[in-house]
Amino acid sequence: MGSFKRRLDNFMDGEERDEFDIIFSLGEVNRSPVVSVEHKLGLESWCMKHCYAHAHTSILKARQAKQVQEPGPLLRWTQFCLLVAPEVSTFWNIRKQLLQCGSLSADTDLHLTRLVLSRKPKCMEVFQHRKWLFHHILSPSLPLPPPPTPPPSATDHHNGSGPHEEPSRRFLLGEMEICGWTADKHQNNYHAWNHRLWILQQLAERPHGLAEAFRDEYETCHRWVRTHISEHSGLHYLQHLLATLVTLAAEGALPTLADAVPSAACPKDLYLTELEFNCGLIEQYPGHEALFCHRRVLLQRLRDILLHSAAPQRTASPPPPALKRSCVETVNSEWSAALLGERDMVNRCLKSQSYQRTLGERHAHWLGNVLAV
Repeated sequence: MGSFKRRLDNFMDGEERDEFDIIFSLGEVNRSPVVSVEHKLGLESWCMKHCYAHAHTSILKARQAKQVQEPGPLLRWTQFCLLVAPEVSTFWNIRKQLLQCGSLSADTDLHLTRLVLSRKPKCMEVFQHRKWLFHHILSPSLPLPPPPTPPPSATDHHNGSGPHEEPSRRFLLGEMEICGWTADKHQNNYHAWNHRLWILQQLAERPHGLAEAFRDEYETCHRWVRTHISEHSGLHYLQHLLATLVTLAAEGALPTLADAVPSAACPKDLYLTELEFNCGLIEQYPGHEALFCHRRVLLQRLRDILLHSAAPQRTASPPPPALKRSCVETVNSEWSAALLGERDMVNRCLKSQSYQRTLGERHAHWLGNVLAV
């Protein structure tokens, strides 16, 4: 057990380690179960039962003895146990305590969580721990912002953001890359997409570079959807991204919607563009129900936007009847044009002899029941 610990510790000491997994073996053999190839670590499966039981017992003994001044055993064995069973919250909580008392660095745990994700990319506890690290360890350690009234020359290129903005933004953008990596490793990885939603919320609270960040995210999301047609989780994230863009533009956080989506000058244009993009995917990749489900959300939001734009505004005096009539007629014509496009798309689907025909029939049924087409 001592040589096993030393080999595992020697491997984990290097920050370049990027992958971990358990290697199946037929039975016990008289050799070290630690396998190291380049920057990869493997543990043979025959040792898991014995090593995990020993590690679990060692952790409980160390906790009972309150070995905080000498955290070495806790660090080593919680590290091993989390590589093997990252779903156990007790081990993460122990490491949180060690982080708060300064016995463990945040960089070490960020490296550990990345190794865990290489084996279990859909582990919710890992993403929760990375959020906790950002809020409790990383953010408080960032430099303090500058005084609230800096000279004009100092704000020309920073839009009023402090030096703490860049480190936190870099970390969040790095988290985006991890979300994409884990989503690639596991289909419909909703934990990774939920983590990405959290990152989106954090970026929305940081005005510096907001338009650029959301423009990149919009383009990245579209590239993802093109190559993962049946990913319900990715399409659900795209829906949240679109709603966030509209909200930020309405609240003034984005000067205009076109700063993030050049092809959209207003929310209506944004959703019309998305419907066109979705229609192209449906015709290019027939037989994927996720695309039709996503399209229904887009249609409902477009309808709500058009109805809201036609709603009478509260003013001191009511608008003249002619103006009210013109607004209603404009909305009716725009909505009629959108529905005409839906009928054309459904008719093309009905000409197919594959599963696309069934999906087209279901979509036509939904149009009649929900949108009364």
